[in-house]
Amino acid sequence: MEGALDPADEGLYGYAVDPERAKALWQKSEELVGERF
Repeated sequence: MEGALDPADEGLYGYAVDPERAKALWQKSEELVGERF
């Protein structure tokens, strides 16, 4: 994929364009599976 992601593009989720939300999602995923990556 070339160029920056545009949040207005169809199919993009907030965690795909917001580093803080991506980090929170990753941390929650680790909690749910009981492992750290």
